[in-house]
Amino acid sequence: MRQFVDKLHANNQQYIVIVDPGIKKQVGYRAYDEGVRDDIFIKRSDNKTDIVNKVWPGLCTFPDFTNPKCHQYWDRLVSDFLSRVPIDGLWLDMNEQSGFCDGECNGDPIIKNKFSHRNPPYVPGSQFGRNLNSKTLSSDAIYSIGSNYDLHNMYPLYQIESTSRTLQRTRNNKRAMILTRANFPSTGTLSAHWTGDNWSNWLSLRMSLSGILSMQLFGISFVGSDICGFQEDATYELCARWTQVGSLYPFSRNHNGIGRKLQEPYLFDQAFTNMARKYLYNRYSLLFHLYTLFYENSVHKGMVWRPLFFEFALDKGNDGIARIDEQFLLGSSLLCSPVVYERESSVRAYFPSGVTWYDYYSGEAVSNGSEWRVLRAPWDHLPLHIRSGSIIVKNTPALTSAQTKKNPIGLLVALSDTLDDSLGSLYLDDGDSLNTVDLGKYTLITYRSVYQGGNRNVFRLQNEILNLGYTQSSNTIDRIIVYGVKGNDCKAESGGAVLPTKIGPFNTLTVNLQVNVLSKLDVVVNCKP
Repeated sequence: MRQFVDKLHANNQQYIVIVDPGIKKQVGYRAYDEGVRDDIFIKRSDNKTDIVNKVWPGLCTFPDFTNPKCHQYWDRLVSDFLSRVPIDGLWLDMNEQSGFCDGECNGDPIIKNKFSHRNPPYVPGSQFGRNLNSKTLSSDAIYSIGSNYDLHNMYPLYQIESTSRTLQRTRNNKRAMILTRANFPSTGTLSAHWTGDNWSNWLSLRMSLSGILSMQLFGISFVGSDICGFQEDATYELCARWTQVGSLYPFSRNHNGIGRKLQEPYLFDQAFTNMARKYLYNRYSLLFHLYTLFYENSVHKGMVWRPLFFEFALDKGNDGIARIDEQFLLGSSLLCSPVVYERESSVRAYFPSGVTWYDYYSGEAVSNGSEWRVLRAPWDHLPLHIRSGSIIVKNTPALTSAQTKKNPIGLLVALSDTLDDSLGSLYLDDGDSLNTVDLGKYTLITYRSVYQGGNRNVFRLQNEILNLGYTQSSNTIDRIIVYGVKGNDCKAESGGAVLPTKIGPFNTLTVNLQVNVLSKLDVVVNCKP
């Protein structure tokens, strides 16, 4: 295992392993013996006997993360493992706490009281024959600070907090990568989340969009669903469509269940592989953009994925914009309109009012907003559009994020269709250190394109470094791609030097240059009508 992880690290890759909270009840097993010795397992209602439920190892006991002694126990076991296998994070699964028995296994019969934690007067989902004990610990189980009835939903928060402290300490105060299945408000500050065991069907694909948007509202931004689905077998078409939109999930992972048909892209055919490569490369080209969105989200609040009404609440063309949940915005600039229905080669998409929307791939002006459009979308195409007035930093993609972050970058400028400025930003830090914003150990750059003299044929693109606390970036800006240019004969200059330019289809302008990302940027473009 150590050799395998060392090989990954040598290739600038990371490794995350799965761990469940259930500790196998077996004398002689260190994790169990030390838990019994330290008395840190959740108790039955008698507050004396460890509660037992069945999970993958068989009968299990469960650490009580509300008990201060439990952190020492958890820290000791996790630290010992990391000292032998230096993994990069932990995937916390089954932490609802999930079990295969209702309440407990081999437990005493339920005692009917006037009020029973096991049988409260109202249970969500009771019409389906469920109770609070369904496939989890009994709600009258006892923690060090209260009952499972009161604390059940907070269990993952306590576990995540304990895990985060241990990982940061053992990784020399670097950030901890944690992925959790269960969550509670505020877990988004410490952990990524995936939406659990979904199904390989079109309904689950559609629900993933609204599910991710909902999690954004709860403050859990780094979230995604199992791409292609977990339960059952994904079809070629379903997995293709899911791979496309999943490439834009904040947390993006193809994952399925034991015994299901394997669904890695290369296992289909060459056409599928080419399609997947295209959209995964596109994801890597947006790494700095995504990272900047997460910075903005953490400092200014908001959402990484956004429903349309968040940016266009006063949209004049569609009073039902709040009901649109099969499209989404990535930040404020990118509009995604995925195909989420079977055997469809087009998608009906709404373009909000007040701006022009350019095709993200070609630069074609598709809509002036305030209208529904039917977009062509063959099986290997994801409709994606960029909002006028936006500037996006784009990486040159590579096979790993580590290499991608070293490659040259470009600026994609979608010019405003009014005389307003076009705006964008870039956040940089070392990607590992804690509290970089609080300590000022980051660089924040804004980009602005300004029309000169009220003339839409002449614009000036400049940057402003708002904070220069991270100076290790060696990235160069090697290209500027401009959508919405008025004219087909353009001249670009910087510091008196003429820069190479090229006009492509739809009057898309490419300007070539070589400047360090931390240097002053000042490019003037003059296009003849």
